[in-house]
Amino acid sequence: MTYRVIFYRDDKPVVDAAWTGSLAEAQLIARDTVNFGHFECVEILSERGDVVLKRGAHTQPA
Repeated sequence: MTYRVIFYRDDKPVVDAAWTGSLAEAQLIARDTVNFGHFECVEILSERGDVVLKRGAHTQPA
């Protein structure tokens, strides 16, 4: 399955990428990029556009 992975910094999407692989692998990427401070928020979306996982938080409320 292909997932859309969006990485945010300063409440703006800075990377919008496709991940072809397992959801578990995508979750590891999301966790590590937030934990190591590379990005403040990562969202993983399904092929239909549903948010499957959101890791971290935006600094500004929506």
